[in-house]
Amino acid sequence: MNKQKVTHAFSGDFHSLCRDKKDIVESEIEACAVLLKLATNESERETIEKEIIELKTSFDLTT
Repeated sequence: MNKQKVTHAFSGDFHSLCRDKKDIVESEIEACAVLLKLATNESERETIEKEIIELKTSFDLTT
């Protein structure tokens, strides 16, 4: 079983009123796309692809 996970952290100051959830999820999807390009093995790719699917589902629910 794959126990890897993707974690997200914001660089710089963040205020909850500055960005809405849709913007945050969209940024996370973009970040995962970059990570996917940098993945060095199949396990990493699978983990990141799964995260992208979950984020896209969340994004679709916010629109």
